[in-house]
Amino acid sequence: METPAAAPSQPSSQIVSDIVPQSSSAITWIAFSGSPGESSGDFIQAVQRVAFQQGHSRDDRWIADFIATCFNGNALHWYSELDDETQESWKKTKDGSPEALSSC
Repeated sequence: METPAAAPSQPSSQIVSDIVPQSSSAITWIAFSGSPGESSGDFIQAVQRVAFQQGHSRDDRWIADFIATCFNGNALHWYSELDDETQESWKKTKDGSPEALSSC
């Protein structure tokens, strides 16, 4: 009897990023408009909590894809003006200009 061939393994350094939740819990949808009185710190913390709940707390690209769905109003306009490299990285979006995020 012939032994079935093992499935090819993916390199461990390959990162697969998608917006499909990897856990059984539903994603909490967050909205951020940058309106006066709306805290960018609260938004950042909420994003980090969702990423943690979904098992993606260290997945920069997954978080970047997620936050793209969170912006509306002035914050959406601000976000749409960012270059692609910044939009594709949560760290760059978050750290690039926190004062801009606060003053959308």
